[in-house]
Amino acid sequence: MTLEEILRKIARDLGSNRLQNEEHTKLVAILPILRALGWDDTHPGEFVPEHPVGNGRVDYALFNPKNELPLVFIEAKRPGNAGEQGEDQLFAYAANQGVPFLILTDGDSWNFFYLSMAAGRPSDRKFCQLSVQRCDERNKDHRSAH
Repeated sequence: MTLEEILRKIARDLGSNRLQNEEHTKLVAILPILRALGWDDTHPGEFVPEHPVGNGRVDYALFNPKNELPLVFIEAKRPGNAGEQGEDQLFAYAANQGVPFLILTDGDSWNFFYLSMAAGRPSDRKFCQLSVQRCDERNKDHRSAH
């Protein structure tokens, strides 16, 4: 499956309202996208689920296997719950970890943050937000116009 096909499937699954919890978000949305982007979830030096940080565990930590430093933390939420509380949780996990990129997602809304150690609110460091369903809707409109 191509990344575009995976995103369309995720949009359909999200639209069905059958995704009920965080685990669904992980299995149906996050893992297929990460695999399509080339991350190997079977490589323990590259991909660590439930990575321990401080007094909790971030859902996924993506590492550079050459130097064993985390590159990305990903925090999953159940559909409709990728808001400010999730941002605060993700940034608390990233505190003092030196992780340059953070992602908070509920499967539909993908929120990208940089410089987890910079001062200010997490929302001040959000550099991109994508919606799988909105992108799919725009593509449907574009495809039907041709």
